[in-house]
Amino acid sequence: MRKRAIDRNLEILPPIAFLVIMGWIFSPQFRALILITGIMGLFTLITWLAWKITKGSAVRVPANPERLKTPQRSARVVTELTPSQKLSKIDWFQFEKVIEAVFISKGFSTIRTGGANPDQGVDLFVEKDGVKSAVQCKHWQKWKVDVKDIREFLGALTDHKFSHGYFVADTEFTEAAKLLAQKHKITLWGEVEIGEALNQADPSVLVVLNDTRKICPECASVMVMRVSKKGRKSGKQFWGCSKFPGCQFTLNI
Repeated sequence: MRKRAIDRNLEILPPIAFLVIMGWIFSPQFRALILITGIMGLFTLITWLAWKITKGSAVRVPANPERLKTPQRSARVVTELTPSQKLSKIDWFQFEKVIEAVFISKGFSTIRTGGANPDQGVDLFVEKDGVKSAVQCKHWQKWKVDVKDIREFLGALTDHKFSHGYFVADTEFTEAAKLLAQKHKITLWGEVEIGEALNQADPSVLVVLNDTRKICPECASVMVMRVSKKGRKSGKQFWGCSKFPGCQFTLNI
């Protein structure tokens, strides 16, 4: 039946075509109608094609927009270290310089005797209002200051003929050490006292504390990282003075 329907449709095409041809030849109005219809159809086709092209070039939003997002690295929060925390990361020579800066900020005049040279138990001589004192600095973090350490400092005070001294250590003191220091008028500065002194000090102290350079205790020149080329330590890094070979002082890392 489908084939018969198609045959019937094909049968009416010749008469329709004949009528269109005759109308085109003998009727100006029919020709005008055909032209107008064709122009409108062409315009419609061009408009449809332009719409398709524009739609195809548009940005399409995916079903899951989250998948196209550039992964964002979580911002790393950098916490500023406290002065006490910074103090624990410096070397013993810089520790001596920081303590000297603290005394200067408190109105003392200072003479530093420490460093790489023998200090005979005294790292600083300080003076204020005519009163002279001696200072011993210990940049210890793993050991407590014991009574023998105070006794050695007491011997240095006696040798230098000082009646008063400061024993400064970023660690704890044993009870025996505290009793001996109190008996002989030795002021003890431990972690708490140093932390308070740093918090109350002027910016000049923090300049010394924040100095990231490694300074040679022998000649006060800047030290540089070197690699050992001899012996059992071959290939290991160490701090060497930048004035080498004039200054041969080294520090282990």
